[in-house]
Amino acid sequence: MKIVLFLFILTSLIFSKEHIIIKLENPQKFELIDLKQVNLNNIDDEEPLFDSSIERVKDHLYVEYDDTKKDFIILAAYNDKIVFENKDDIIKQSFEKMIANILNERSLELLNQQNNVLYQHPINFKNISKDKEYKIFDISSLLIYEPSLERTFLKIPEYLIFLAFDDMKLVDEEFLFFKYKILNIKLRFKILDTKQKTIIKDQILNLDISFKPNKYKEMLDEIARSLSIFLRDEAKALK
Repeated sequence: MKIVLFLFILTSLIFSKEHIIIKLENPQKFELIDLKQVNLNNIDDEEPLFDSSIERVKDHLYVEYDDTKKDFIILAAYNDKIVFENKDDIIKQSFEKMIANILNERSLELLNQQNNVLYQHPINFKNISKDKEYKIFDISSLLIYEPSLERTFLKIPEYLIFLAFDDMKLVDEEFLFFKYKILNIKLRFKILDTKQKTIIKDQILNLDISFKPNKYKEMLDEIARSLSIFLRDEAKALK
């Protein structure tokens, strides 16, 4: 138990000092900057330095990653100004259930917790959203943690997904004698291609979830299911 705890702390310390920043060149182009190698105050003057898709050894702790063709980092966020009952719980459970679905079904190749957290920096959320400020949801903590230092790696993913809850509205509907509710969720969705250094998708989406009154859990399950299916289909469409 003490060994496992030591490895957890050691690995956490290694990765906690590193972040990868998305530096926008123009609205559709960007570069990745390794903060461990640059001065944050002068990031606008820095050249792209970081390419961890190749083998990178540091005290024999980092080894080359067994690559796949479409690895993903996922950044999640929400508009803190949304006015909606149980907003925080709905967003939290929706993201948690969505990630659980993805991991269970292996519908996306998500990089592990240590890799994902490198990109989970406030500067990235600000740069990606550009015209709107979103609050970070810590989705990295839901991903698989790699406890073995021999398998700990740093890797640039092929794609980075940005998904944010932008607004939520509830509508009461009635058909014949049946009453039901529709939760309309406005989502901000982006895909960044890290190899081409381009933002290849930038959309505002509307997700309508119909559910019966007093069926809160079923509503959350449907939100998560719809989000995971949407991301799966988007991933399949990528070349």
